[in-house]
Amino acid sequence: MKNKTWTKIAFLFLLTILVILSNSYEVNSRPHLEHSLASLEPITIELASDLEARASYVEGGGEPINPLRPYFFEGDQIWFDVLIYSPHGLNKVGNPYVTVNGLIEANCREDGTVIIDKWHKIVPCRLAVETPRSMQGWGDIKAVVDSTYGEKANVYVGTWYLNSAIYVNTDPLTIEFPDAHTGETVYSNIIKMLSGVELDSPVPLQSFVSTDNQISLENLYYYAENDGYTTLDDPRADSEGFINLFEADHFEIYYFYNNAEIMHSLDILPEEYPGNILEPDGEINLRFRLDVPENWTGHHNECDLYIWGRADLGPNGGHEVCYNINIVD
Repeated sequence: MKNKTWTKIAFLFLLTILVILSNSYEVNSRPHLEHSLASLEPITIELASDLEARASYVEGGGEPINPLRPYFFEGDQIWFDVLIYSPHGLNKVGNPYVTVNGLIEANCREDGTVIIDKWHKIVPCRLAVETPRSMQGWGDIKAVVDSTYGEKANVYVGTWYLNSAIYVNTDPLTIEFPDAHTGETVYSNIIKMLSGVELDSPVPLQSFVSTDNQISLENLYYYAENDGYTTLDDPRADSEGFINLFEADHFEIYYFYNNAEIMHSLDILPEEYPGNILEPDGEINLRFRLDVPENWTGHHNECDLYIWGRADLGPNGGHEVCYNINIVD
């Protein structure tokens, strides 16, 4: 009887030792298993769609813009799909995410994922450009996916200039006319409109001119030249190529296009007309003609003229330079 008892105790003891050893082997073998997975065929991620881009600043949101242009602004969105391949099963990879210059800026959408099989899935990704405080300058954008065993894969999406500062400069800062009397017509000095975007920014500007001064509206005209384009070909111009000014003292996108562009064409959309585009290293030469009205004092110290620069489908507004008009005595 005692022998049977001791035999039973010995059996249970050995069984307990075997269970402990088995669990220890399973736990200790997991890192080796995961390591072996990483040493085999790697996970991959690649673009599975064309890039789309949308400008969310437009009322109602979502207006498509060209994703091939080299810049975006706050609120613009870049959309694309990625195809993920995990040779060890999709349970071995996490959800992909989007980085800008190596920093995680967006997670791709799990709710839109399409499972192809147990190794492949397509995931939609969307990056919204944030404020200049967090995104400014050239940005390398990638989609990245991590495995559960430490492997990482990424795909290059593109490089864009994000949130360029927008300014226009002019040289000189004063429009001057020679000595003149009522009823005479005089011509000003040449004003150069210059882009003031950041040094390495690729952003071109649309150019506009306006006034809110009644004397200027009735008596002041402008002529412009830009890299071979002139207002002589503008349908709004007179025989000398001079155009009457548009009335406005603040920027309104819906009124400025087709009205206040410095140069205009009937055959080409305003935002695409080369003569109206101020490149980062370009200049537009402006000259003004004044039909001197009655009671002209010779000097205007208020803001008579606004020159505007606006990035195509950028912020809903522009940067302006305000001018005083002087007739030199």
